[in-house]
Parts: sequence; structure tokens; C-alpha cells
Amino acid sequence: MVAFGANFSTSTAQAKSLTLPATLAGATVTVTDSAGTTRAAPLFYVSPTQIDFVVPEGLASGSATVTVNNSAGSHVSLPTTIAHVSPSLFTADSSGTGVPAALSLSYTSGASPQILDVFSCSGSPAVCTAVPIDLGSASTNVFLALFGTGIRGRSSLSAVSVTLGGVALQLTYAGAQGTDAGLDQVNARIDRSLIAMGALTLQLVVDGVAANPVTVKIE
Repeated sequence: MVAFGANFSTSTAQAKSLTLPATLAGATVTVTDSAGTTRAAPLFYVSPTQIDFVVPEGLASGSATVTVNNSAGSHVSLPTTIAHVSPSLFTADSSGTGVPAALSLSYTSGASPQILDVFSCSGSPAVCTAVPIDLGSASTNVFLALFGTGIRGRSSLSAVSVTLGGVALQLTYAGAQGTDAGLDQVNARIDRSLIAMGALTLQLVVDGVAANPVTVKIE
């Protein structure tokens, strides 16, 4: 989550390890949920006008309050809402549209797995386009690894679906990515019926809530 304001801190600082700190540049963030429970939020980045943090796990759904405290003892409180799920996929150009910031993994019997490009970016500002994914021979299985947020709270794996060009994909995982704080991952097998279909819309739905649609190209 990102909050914008003033006097959050007197300097700029960024977390330097995968274990995020609760304090950066003298600033802290707490979140109080609808049940009155208050938890400290791990921090990515702090500046006088912006603070990036991970919403703590274990909070009750509903209205909540985010409180930012600075080193001078001042604080500001911001209203927000905690949802059980709020799926969103990251995209290659960070716009929330277009090509997903994803990986494609190809497994062929008797061969080593290969990582296939899903997107290509160039220029400044970056313009990102879909790279066609080759589904290979009949003995090849190709999976998409999608990255986003607001997914890990799903009620069950069966409550998550991914369609590509309207075709339901076989889902193998949906949950925490496991390395980076706050990052979620969804793995899905690309159906071979989509060979040579070109640019297709991918839609993720978690517990009935749709994420931002993205575009994947199949060769």
C-alpha cells in the first residue's frame, strides 16, 4: 500500500533486505482493524511525502485506520478498508494494463525446463509489448507464473480461476510468492487449444472478485 502526505519523515530511506523493518527514517505505520486490533506494518520505503508499506496479515475485514508516526512524535491517521481478497496483477509497464509482469515456464519430456519471455520493454518511458509464447510440441507443458497482490486470502484454490481468451486454464497454485513481502503468485497451465490464437485477454478471479485484465500472446 502507498500513502501520500507531508512530514512523514525528515529523510528518505528504503528497506535493504527482504525482511522489512517496522521503522524507517524514524517513521512507523500501524493499522487498526474493525475489531480494534492494531498491528505494525512492514515498510518498503519512506520519504517526507510518501510511505510504502505492507498491510499486516491477520487483520479483520472492514473499515480500518492507518496511522503514520514520525520521529518528532507527530502522527496522521488515514481511513481505509481491509478486504479478504482484492486481486490485482502487476503489469510490465506498471500501468495495470497490457502485458503482465509474468514468467512462462516450458516443460518438455526429456529436456530441461526453459523460461520463455512473456513481454519485452524498450524506450523511456518504457513501452512494453507481448512476446508470443511458443507452446511447443505435444509433449510440452507451458505454465504462466503471474505476480500480483490481494490473492493469498483466497478461501480455497477452487475459488480462484484464470481464463485466457475465455478458455479456463488449469490452476496449480495461488498464494504468497514466498520470497518477497506482500507479493502473491498464481501458476496456471496454458491450454494447447490456444495455439496460434495471438493476443488474448487473461482474466483472474479470486473468490468472485475480478482482477485487472491483462494481455498474453500465444504463438
